[in-house]
Amino acid sequence: MTAQDFFSAEGYDNEKQAVEDLRRRVTMSGLFKIYDEVQGKSIGIWHIQQQRRIDMILVPTAAALDAGWKHGFVGIECKRSGKKIDEAMLQAITYMDCVWTLGDWRGLIVLSSVLVWPYYWPKDQGYAQRMQQARVGVAYPTTRDGFNLSVRGAPTVSWSPQVGVKTVLD
Repeated sequence: MTAQDFFSAEGYDNEKQAVEDLRRRVTMSGLFKIYDEVQGKSIGIWHIQQQRRIDMILVPTAAALDAGWKHGFVGIECKRSGKKIDEAMLQAITYMDCVWTLGDWRGLIVLSSVLVWPYYWPKDQGYAQRMQQARVGVAYPTTRDGFNLSVRGAPTVSWSPQVGVKTVLD
């Protein structure tokens, strides 16, 4: 089995490497302010007030908004390469039922979607439909320094230092 069978990009031996590389890429783009290790609480009826922690929340900067970003705040859950997408997808789904506290914000926020890194959009229709319904997307490396954020299976933002923002779609 290859990493593609799991829909994950290769090259990350552990979650820490995956988080650091995504942070490097996003910081280089200037498109988002990154909040790391954000604490939240679930609000679903079956798990009232359960504590949660997400790897990152991305808040769009003026550059992202000027480029056409309309997806609000997005969460990112990172995994090491070679992990099956179902675990990351289920974790991301639980994060959609949470409210989050950002250090310098007054109040709680909800996420427009949660993306899993470093995964490609699944070819399996069952996974793809479930992810679309739950507002779970994928994020993956594109070039040595670039990245792609995909909310509904199509590239939402594609960025690289050579091209800049290549795609922003609704």
